[in-house]
Amino acid sequence: VKAGKDPLTGQEISLLQGISIIAGTTFMYTAGAYHGKRMGIPKLKGVLRRKKAGGGNVPNPDIGVVQSRVNVANGRTRFTPTRPSTRKSVSAGFEHVLDGHFNRPIANSRSVFSVTADKLKQILQSQNVVKATVVEMGGGQYKRIVDTGEIVGNTALKYGGTPTTWIEVITDRAGNLITTYPVPKP
Repeated sequence: VKAGKDPLTGQEISLLQGISIIAGTTFMYTAGAYHGKRMGIPKLKGVLRRKKAGGGNVPNPDIGVVQSRVNVANGRTRFTPTRPSTRKSVSAGFEHVLDGHFNRPIANSRSVFSVTADKLKQILQSQNVVKATVVEMGGGQYKRIVDTGEIVGNTALKYGGTPTTWIEVITDRAGNLITTYPVPKP
């Protein structure tokens, strides 16, 4: 730093950059990450990484616990969002999924599952689903669109009513299941 060069890259640096390097090293020493001539650099969490799940691959660190879990709640929870128009909780939970997307005919706006309820629970708690990118929808709801890797059901008639491996999973801010249903490949 004295010679006006970065000690790691050898590039020329300004006086202010040199002071910043010294201050950073002092901080790292105080925090316990500097050991003699070696500095422990922590691994970054939530950095861009490839995923097998559908959707983008940039986790949003600002959305909290929803990014790290899918809790298969049977019904509404204290985190279930409310509809602004009625101020009542939205229909939510695995019972809602069973009522709306199992043992029912496909409709224009309704897709149905062909896997068993137990199999769907396994899928929802798999790392493939949990680690999928979460998108904030507003109103306290968050979604993941995931390729499960196996046929799970049929899309709604407006999307052709065809078999699909893709699901959309909607959770609340705490990661509790609101609903899930088969969707076409995005």
